[in-house]
Amino acid sequence: MPDTQVNECLSCVDAFFLYLEQPGAPLNVASISIFEGVIPLAECSKYIESKLPMMPRLLQRVVPPPFGIGLPTWQFDTNFNIVNHIHELSLKRGTEMELKTCVS
Repeated sequence: MPDTQVNECLSCVDAFFLYLEQPGAPLNVASISIFEGVIPLAECSKYIESKLPMMPRLLQRVVPPPFGIGLPTWQFDTNFNIVNHIHELSLKRGTEMELKTCVS
């Protein structure tokens, strides 16, 4: 894991969007992938986790500034666990509408 002592500040634009985010109005980016066939969750998680060293930002979390003064910083999450980020769920009917409702 890269040096956990170096804390990079969010850009002003990123901090602005972070502060604009509210319950019911998230400003995050998410994705969904649909694959044919069966891919076991453990195998999928292991593959994604193997790629994380190439994308160190994904191993970090945003930490607010002390007393709310200044910009938030990126810090490596020493408690990072891939199982908190990848989830498997099953749809009852498997329709496109049910999928859209679930992920919204």
